[in-house]
Amino acid sequence: MHRFNKLLAIAGSTLAVTGGLLAFAAPANAATLSVTLSANGTGSSAVTDSVGNPILTVGSSTGSFAEMDVNSPPTAAPTTAPTFATNNYAGGSPRWTIKFAGGDSIFGYPTQANNGSALWTVIAPATGACANSSAPANVSYSVALAFVQGAGTCGGNVSDAAIIADTGQAAGTSDTITDISYNGATLSGDVVTVTSPGDQTSTVGLQIGILQLKASSNRGNAIASWAATGLPSGLAIDATAGTISGTPTATGTFKVTVTATDNGGTAGSATFNWTINTSGPVVNFSGSLKLIKMGVCLDDRGNSSTNGAVVQVWRCNGLTNQVWQVMSDGTIRHNSMCLDAKGRGTTNGTKLELWSCTGGANQKWDTRGWRIHYDNPAAANKVVDDTGFGGSGTQQELWDNNGGANQVWATV
Repeated sequence: MHRFNKLLAIAGSTLAVTGGLLAFAAPANAATLSVTLSANGTGSSAVTDSVGNPILTVGSSTGSFAEMDVNSPPTAAPTTAPTFATNNYAGGSPRWTIKFAGGDSIFGYPTQANNGSALWTVIAPATGACANSSAPANVSYSVALAFVQGAGTCGGNVSDAAIIADTGQAAGTSDTITDISYNGATLSGDVVTVTSPGDQTSTVGLQIGILQLKASSNRGNAIASWAATGLPSGLAIDATAGTISGTPTATGTFKVTVTATDNGGTAGSATFNWTINTSGPVVNFSGSLKLIKMGVCLDDRGNSSTNGAVVQVWRCNGLTNQVWQVMSDGTIRHNSMCLDAKGRGTTNGTKLELWSCTGGANQKWDTRGWRIHYDNPAAANKVVDDTGFGGSGTQQELWDNNGGANQVWATV
């Protein structure tokens, strides 16, 4: 079974399917109905087109049907006729079928049928209490539904709703299904949105910090693969992880386009500039930065090399996650990433992290006077401060220079 996650807009209330149970939420102006369609059946093909519309293909053997189900449909019958359109309407066509717990069912063809006015037929069981040879055919949805609801116990709650292949369709016939609606809800196509990482700046010959890309599908599909064009020479993208890494080998400004494709085959892209400068800063110091009155060292939690890595203190251990470079350009670096005031913050309590080196003022520091001074012109006399006063694992932050023991650093 192949599943398509879809979002459908519906007025009045929200229906969520959780653990197989139905839960209604309060009415909202922009309520949505989360519905899953599946394609199954011997010989069926479950694929989508470039904008996420499902394509239904009739199996090649006699009696084989493709089907797309509305999983856990609302138990009440739709108040408006379910609809859809197909690009391949002919003598036989896919059709909506709605089954009721009492035994009756109704079916209706796409909007192309009968000059755009889809007609419905009631199907009653051949035998038993609900058998009815006078069940109406080729009537409006409201007439068909009224007949079922008036047939005693033969109607009842909706037990299944699906778009299925019709017996008149030729084997191998494919239909692209669009404009699907159920109970007034309309189906949206799949959209993949790639978050731009923003313009990047690196230096030729210096390894970059790993750049993690992000993307999402509006119907919740997983991102299956990544690709990139225009990357500076020496850099490469991991097609599975969506990360860019490497060491630039040429200078210039490059227009980079990154593309993410989800497991439904839908792609999205983002474009940004990547500037590679000619020469890098000089390393003035390489080693540990220690809170000498506390006995702990500046530490990259997990020895990470991705944007947002936590900068903390930890007992001094001489490991690589405590090796820092104080650079001539005012940056303090680890794993080719820069010590960064989060969100370009300038106030007390701003957290410190690692980020790709951007040349921004929130990445400028110096180590004079037993302090790690924040050299951002927008911040006055702020330094690196250990709020935990020596407790391992505390994320570092900015604070006013007050001479406290939790602000006294040394290069060792």
